[in-house]
Amino acid sequence: MLFVSFFDLIPSSFKLINKFYELLPTLMLLFIYLIFGGVLVNIISSKTPKNNNLYKIGIISMLALMLHNIPEGIITFTSSTKDFNLGVSIAISIALHNIPEGIAIAVPIYYAKNSKKQAFIYTLIAAISEPFGAFIAYLFISQINDYLFALILSLTAGIMIYLSVCELLKEYFNNYKDCKVFKYFFLGFLIMILSKIIFWYNFGVRSKDMKEIIKYFIKMLLCTFGVLLLIDLAVFSFGITLFNFKYGTEAILEAMMLAIILIVLKKSNNLNILVKKKEKTLTSLKYGGILLFIIAILFISNIEGVVGARPGNILNLILYCILIGISEELLCRGWIQNSFLKRFGKSEKGAFLSILFASLVFGFIHITNVFAGNTILETIAQVLQTTSLGFLLGMIYYKSGNIWTPIILHASYDFAIMIAEVGAFKDCVILDNPTFLSTLATFYSTLILILLYIVQGLKVFKWDEKNKERNRKYNIALIVLFMATYIPIGDSKSVRVCYNYESKKINEDYEISYIYKDKYSFTDENNNTITLDVDDKNKLTIKNETTKESRTIENITSYKVIKKDNNYKILMEQNDGSSTKLLYLESNLNELNNLNENIKTLDAPYAVELGYIETLESNEQYFIIRTDLNDIFIIEDDKNIYLLKR
Repeated sequence: MLFVSFFDLIPSSFKLINKFYELLPTLMLLFIYLIFGGVLVNIISSKTPKNNNLYKIGIISMLALMLHNIPEGIITFTSSTKDFNLGVSIAISIALHNIPEGIAIAVPIYYAKNSKKQAFIYTLIAAISEPFGAFIAYLFISQINDYLFALILSLTAGIMIYLSVCELLKEYFNNYKDCKVFKYFFLGFLIMILSKIIFWYNFGVRSKDMKEIIKYFIKMLLCTFGVLLLIDLAVFSFGITLFNFKYGTEAILEAMMLAIILIVLKKSNNLNILVKKKEKTLTSLKYGGILLFIIAILFISNIEGVVGARPGNILNLILYCILIGISEELLCRGWIQNSFLKRFGKSEKGAFLSILFASLVFGFIHITNVFAGNTILETIAQVLQTTSLGFLLGMIYYKSGNIWTPIILHASYDFAIMIAEVGAFKDCVILDNPTFLSTLATFYSTLILILLYIVQGLKVFKWDEKNKERNRKYNIALIVLFMATYIPIGDSKSVRVCYNYESKKINEDYEISYIYKDKYSFTDENNNTITLDVDDKNKLTIKNETTKESRTIENITSYKVIKKDNNYKILMEQNDGSSTKLLYLESNLNELNNLNENIKTLDAPYAVELGYIETLESNEQYFIIRTDLNDIFIIEDDKNIYLLKR
């Protein structure tokens, strides 16, 4: 899927969109469609049962490949109408190309449902989309344009990238602690390259061009071997994998984004900025001024977040922040700012406008934070603050001519902020109803930071190297102004709620079970039969079969029940499409009228699986949740949540 996305779908989509727009709008639209594809599959993922990850992967794979196959059906049809023999050749090569894609659907469905029939049906549904695409071409060939093709291709690429990185690889590392997956990844990569060469050959590529294709094949082969070797060495050296610790998935996605940006820089002849410098890196850090001081204060304030953090979390965070710094600075300063500079000219006015527009793009990129759960107001504040920070970083790059200076400042700034939660099992959240003073303090401190960044940026733009004393006094004045806002910044932390979980060890042998049931049935000492059942619409029905009384709870994607004597404990995961909650109910279930009043919401880390733990000597049972990093938390009778020490 990654091969198809990066070497087929994204390049094809780029070429098609580029027919309608210039380079910058083309890349922005392509980026938006890719993100939208990822958001779309994330929504679909949230609607599928979390108790069966393989089934979820199979369903999403089917949907992604259905979208991917429709354009292939259209291409085969249109080629056949012009040259029947060419159409047959293309059909054969696409059929070979589709074999590993069919396996990607059938295998997870089969192992999830233990049914060859269901695996065949789901794969068949995806395959039918190919002739369906041909049928669409037959009916509407005159109305299908390149832009529609580009939209379908880029959405499919976004879905496939998200599925490969955030579902398939993550599922593998949740169950296996080795790196054999990369050897199988290489094998799949090899098969896709061979099918691509066959496809090119059947399109009429001959002799001279075929030699170039063979060279391309060998180059890709060597690159793949190199990457696998580096990964093996890294895993062997550190004994860790990215997916076992926090920020691992984010780092992988950022690395993919960086690869795309490097290709863009290469195509736009801007790759030389990596070595081109007017000033040395350490020397040009002087332009950071107040930003360096803010980074130091943030780091000192947030360093307590390292306490108890796993080394793997810290290493992943360092890698993630470095990748963010490199990718965003190469994109916004190295490419976009330089592109504006070519358009507006190298005069002071042209340079100022270039930096201003590039910083606006930099700020606008962060509007996607609203999809990460941030409120609208918080997102607006982040956009404004990152725009002003981008303005300062742009001025520093313009003055120093050294792209590594803003990269270092950007990466350090993000690290100083994010280190506060590096050891947290659940990220801090914004209070639903913060006090007026807390909200005012937050926005006041944000406005001061915006002002400081803009003023420092203007100072850098008019920097006078000869007047060092004046520069020193200017920096001191900004530091004093920042210190005046330090108390409000500290007070703004009261707007956020952070979670800490104590550890607990079970001092006897125990067994853990994640076996999922749709339906439970119990009979109490009064011969009342209580049933619990979740239907296809995620509606949990609790029913007393004796009295026929029942109650329902909506949007339950997973649940577990523990019965002790005549008392029932129910742990439920509720997803309404916008948020996920962990609900806890303890009741004898004899009276269902007041059921909803007894339901409590637990402040727990994000759970990928619910289960229970049973001690073998005392036969006690407790609910547990497993996180995406394979941490296990126990929910005890007092409804407190503890990290299980293993």
